[in-house]
Amino acid sequence: MVKVIFSMWPEYLKKPEFRAIDQLKNHPGVQFHEIHTSGHARVQDLQKLVGSIKPKKLCPMHTDKPELFGETFKGTEMILLKDGEVFEL
Repeated sequence: MVKVIFSMWPEYLKKPEFRAIDQLKNHPGVQFHEIHTSGHARVQDLQKLVGSIKPKKLCPMHTDKPELFGETFKGTEMILLKDGEVFEL
């Protein structure tokens, strides 16, 4: 089973350039999840979240400077992805 997380604005799915995603959404071997991430959290809020759940790994998204997360969250492994790069859970 393949799991796909679509984290962009849901209205994008109505645009013609996103029509290929319908194949994923309707494929029997795919679990498709729409989970919008706004990316507008303050650093203090992110620190509070990370401090409370203590993740082993972090994957920054929707940021121009993902490399700065390593400085902010020392001791937590960072997974830095390029646009379009796939990360398997």
